[in-house]
Amino acid sequence: MGIMPDRTVENRIGGVAIAFSDLSTSKQLEAESRHECESRAIVTAPSADPAAGPASNTRTPP
Repeated sequence: MGIMPDRTVENRIGGVAIAFSDLSTSKQLEAESRHECESRAIVTAPSADPAAGPASNTRTPP
């Protein structure tokens, strides 16, 4: 949305012009991109598989 003053020849504000934009396509593409990034994060998340052994930052008691 844009709001601009409508000026007369004498540089006086005679009104306001308001312009609206359809953001449906942008919002849809943004949601699809976010969903794709979240899906990739789930796939690349480290597994909690006990067969993989202890994590490298885990301390074992002496």
